[in-house]
Amino acid sequence: MRLLSWLKISLIILSLSLLSGCKFYKDSAAWKKPLPRHLVAAIKDRGFELGAPILARLYKKENRFEIWMKKKGRFYFFRSYGICSWSGKLGPKLKTGDNQAPEGYYVVTPAQMNPRSKFHLSFNLGYPNFYDRAHGRTGAHLMVHGECSSRGCYALTNSSIEEVYLLARDSFKNGQRRFHVHAYPFKMTKYNLDRYKDNKWIDFWKNLAEGDALFKKTGLPMKMVVANKRYVFAPSDVPIFAPAIEKPKIIYANETVKAKQLPEYIAEDVKLKPSTLKQKAKSSLSNLNNEAANQPIVVNEKIQELEHKANSGSSSLYNGVTPTNKPLVPSE
Repeated sequence: MRLLSWLKISLIILSLSLLSGCKFYKDSAAWKKPLPRHLVAAIKDRGFELGAPILARLYKKENRFEIWMKKKGRFYFFRSYGICSWSGKLGPKLKTGDNQAPEGYYVVTPAQMNPRSKFHLSFNLGYPNFYDRAHGRTGAHLMVHGECSSRGCYALTNSSIEEVYLLARDSFKNGQRRFHVHAYPFKMTKYNLDRYKDNKWIDFWKNLAEGDALFKKTGLPMKMVVANKRYVFAPSDVPIFAPAIEKPKIIYANETVKAKQLPEYIAEDVKLKPSTLKQKAKSSLSNLNNEAANQPIVVNEKIQELEHKANSGSSSLYNGVTPTNKPLVPSE
């Protein structure tokens, strides 16, 4: 019985650890090391200063983790490392336990650096970010770490994570408050976007590509907001505002509008009982910030009359009678 109990406890602990991303701890002195001589030489040879601000860009398909460094007011490519393991498949992380490595734009602060990682050294990507939260995505402790082993994270070799970690450490010491991480499914080229045009995540990836193009043009991290559940980008020196929601068209009709003149979900609604219609109308209005932002709102006098009866508690509300399906008659 004792053996069985210990086995159950062990399985529970293992399950919890698998769901919690890569949050494990052990003492390591690697973060205290000085920059290796070869790395110092490479920094100076490329015209960068020791402790210069850094930025990271990673690509799942190509298994590459890049460090960019800043000089003369913009970021330039410095060094590329192999990603020896990343979890899941191409596409964003959606929920706790799906073992997907995140995709998107993230920010790392000194508080997210973990010198006591069981995976040698690590830093937290900051998932979920503001975009992930807008989509209701869940998860925590999604890391970039060493040991070449991953459960929802990005894993480098120990020597690679040491270099990345020490470059970040020195940039923080030199005054950088945070560094950006651009996590992509693949290089954002026209060829790759065409190659994956039928993938269900292609719209998301095209949105990421907008930010990628702006970074390549300016050499600086983009300003970002999320509007209508999409990233909206602007150059770092330009004020950015969430775009205003376009006011929907209003179609006036004395009778039910023909189905072909309306989006399918509205055309179906006008055939329903007014109580159901009223509930769906509320739902449609609440989604104006999403996919229904540019859809017309139907103002139908007959339906309004039935809704009025519903609100007044009339017992003869419905009785199987619906507005007739006559052609649209615009009201001047």
